[in-house]
Amino acid sequence: MHKNRVRVLLLAVAAACIVVATNQREGSAEDYFIQGNANLGLGLYDEAIAEYDKALQLQPDVSAGYIGRGAAHLMSRRYQEAIADFDQALLLEPYLVNAYYYRGAAKSGLKLFEEAIADFDVALRLQHDHVDAFVERGNAKTCLGLQQEAFADFERALHYDPDNARAYHGRGVTYLNLGRSEDALGDLDRALQLKPDFAEAFVSRGYAKAALGLYEEAIVEYNLALGLQPGHVSAIFSRGLAREKLGQFQTAIADYDQVLQSKPDHAHTYFHRGLARANLGRFQDAIIDYDRALQLKHDYAKAFISRGLAKNNLGLAEGAFADLKAAAALNSAKTAMDSDGGIDSEGLVRQLWFGQY
Repeated sequence: MHKNRVRVLLLAVAAACIVVATNQREGSAEDYFIQGNANLGLGLYDEAIAEYDKALQLQPDVSAGYIGRGAAHLMSRRYQEAIADFDQALLLEPYLVNAYYYRGAAKSGLKLFEEAIADFDVALRLQHDHVDAFVERGNAKTCLGLQQEAFADFERALHYDPDNARAYHGRGVTYLNLGRSEDALGDLDRALQLKPDFAEAFVSRGYAKAALGLYEEAIVEYNLALGLQPGHVSAIFSRGLAREKLGQFQTAIADYDQVLQSKPDHAHTYFHRGLARANLGRFQDAIIDYDRALQLKHDYAKAFISRGLAKNNLGLAEGAFADLKAAAALNSAKTAMDSDGGIDSEGLVRQLWFGQY
């Protein structure tokens, strides 16, 4: 969620709370609501929740209090608690646009994208020009692979707000997913003109440049993102991929090491660290990484292929044969081989087997 949207929400919450609590005495629900709003605006989410708790104990029928507390939970990534608060607000007032919108955002946070889209649909029926709902619905559709539908949502958002950086970013990502990297760059450039501190847009622009084979330029984009968000995992991982493509295997490994510190169960990072190690001739270390990738993702055809090749380099022909045969048996093997330059794993199996035996 973004702070500017929380500020808009705060205005609505504050207005509702003040109207409801106009006749309250000092030290009553009104004071707690006001302090909760102030803490929410300052990004003090735990403190805001504590104030809303006090207010709602005294006055449990104020929908704005549940929305404010839900927003604080949402910003803290406590998505289940946020949903419970928005549910309660809608029990009190069934036509609250922001309750549907923010509940949809919380469901997106839980990767419940279809349920999120249903909430955004209701928000848009209640307010047809709700730009943020179009953007978030587009993002959810992107995550479901519904690229054309997502594209339409970003277009609608830009119709109502032609200077919406998040809509340009969303449309740019959709272009990227459709294989239109040049178009993606145009939208991502525009997003960053409108919002120069938009870390995600730098990362996405890095993706677009990498897709065009501009790996050094992609690394610059990832570094810019990391200047804004030093621990941005996607930027670090993607920088590792770009360095790997450039043959900078030691620095790629350093990036993968950093990713695994925060995401120790990320199969793709183990796989790519294995590739980098194999390219440095460290086949035993590579096999350890491929082993871990396959523990986490049992149908990882690329990892079977790469582990087989590493074993073959160590003279372990029987193990290599078993891995390559396992890769060939997987339904995903053909896709994996096509994306790795047309490796014929069945042919490799035959070559290794007949060459050794």
